[in-house]
Amino acid sequence: DSILTSLFATDGAHYLTHGNEAARATLIYNAKQTFWSLTQILRQAEITEVTMEKKMNPVTFAGGELGGRIDLIARRANGETVVIDLKLGGKSSRETELKQNRHLQLAIYGRLMMMGENTYPATAYFILKSGGSLLTRNEEFFSDVSAIKPVKNSPEGDWRECWDEFEDIYQWRRYQLDDGKVEVPVPETSPSTDPDDAPPITRWAPQKDACKYSSFDALTGWKSND
Repeated sequence: DSILTSLFATDGAHYLTHGNEAARATLIYNAKQTFWSLTQILRQAEITEVTMEKKMNPVTFAGGELGGRIDLIARRANGETVVIDLKLGGKSSRETELKQNRHLQLAIYGRLMMMGENTYPATAYFILKSGGSLLTRNEEFFSDVSAIKPVKNSPEGDWRECWDEFEDIYQWRRYQLDDGKVEVPVPETSPSTDPDDAPPITRWAPQKDACKYSSFDALTGWKSND
């Protein structure tokens, strides 16, 4: 309660204005429900130590270096570790990533921990919306949570396979860029059907909604609002 009070004053002052009482009460209720859900999951997993927002030293990969901060690192008394990335929403898209072995953010965090702390962590997303839910491929670390099963032809495992595929995909894309080819997703024609443009691992092809994230819409045009 004390943290939320100070947080509203510094980062959400509009919730303190007249007329937003109901929205503020709803946010407080949802935050408490979500926090309790995460606390229960960590207790059931026998977690004894939690570290938030830890900055990790960069690790080398095929294209240079990658680093970053990990939202939540949780450890058991025996040293077993899990990294959890907190997401406000996007549950269905994260589930798809895990099913198709495209959970790259978790794979990067796993790699950072393995190289930086010489440990092989479990990984998971925790979705904050709607009371909180944990999404993971690791059925051993979280025995009380239903692990997400990979789809057909997608590798098993937690995150190492995703990292290995990422490095292969990066090399493929690097060769394209070095050859002067830049992929430009265009509505109605994306993803490309040209076999020469297809990635070596088909599930890493741009998704159908890639066009709305394109930086080139000023070149390719967009639909009229009429």
